[in-house]
Amino acid sequence: MLKGFQLGINAAVQRIATDARQICGEWDEIIDEDDFTSQFVRKIKDSLNNENLHGLQFKARVSRLKWRGARSQERVLGADLFLSVDVKARNYAACKGYFVQAKASNVSKYDPDFKFDDHLRRQVRRMLAVTPESYVWIYAPDGVSVLRAGAVGAAGSAGRLKDSLPFTISGFFRSCFSSRSGDFRLGSKGKYGMQLEIEKLRATRILEIVATGEDI
Repeated sequence: MLKGFQLGINAAVQRIATDARQICGEWDEIIDEDDFTSQFVRKIKDSLNNENLHGLQFKARVSRLKWRGARSQERVLGADLFLSVDVKARNYAACKGYFVQAKASNVSKYDPDFKFDDHLRRQVRRMLAVTPESYVWIYAPDGVSVLRAGAVGAAGSAGRLKDSLPFTISGFFRSCFSSRSGDFRLGSKGKYGMQLEIEKLRATRILEIVATGEDI
């Protein structure tokens, strides 16, 4: 991959990291995980949409899904967010999807005593039944950390955050934009198609990010 592409990805990731710090800095004003997720993904959208970063043109959109009936939203399968990433550059192209479940820690994003409760483990199992490319975002006053849902599921009832190798939100999005992570079946051009799997999982909202730089 060429330097311009890498610079564009670095700039996008830095903006997202800044968004996370800003939201976490307003921790006392956050109502719950859903409120945090809503504000966070809208900040990401505002930071990236219609921005040209070192030749990489970004588009971003957030959609709120209003499922109806007794089996609405999380009660069906449990994702807070479906993330769609579509990158088109000269030496790298990918169209893929991820599911995310949010969880709050009032202590720290790396709180050693933070335990995975029954609700989180149940939601993780449901996401993993659809795709291994499922993640948990841990929100805390000092930032956002990320866990693979598989690590949470494997930890069992005694599982703790410190044992599941959390990584940064920057590392997560860098991987989204420039690696082979993600479920390519869930991309808008994938085998299953994005909408089919979103309907199956009943994600609460969608964040779609498109980055185009075919000359870099």
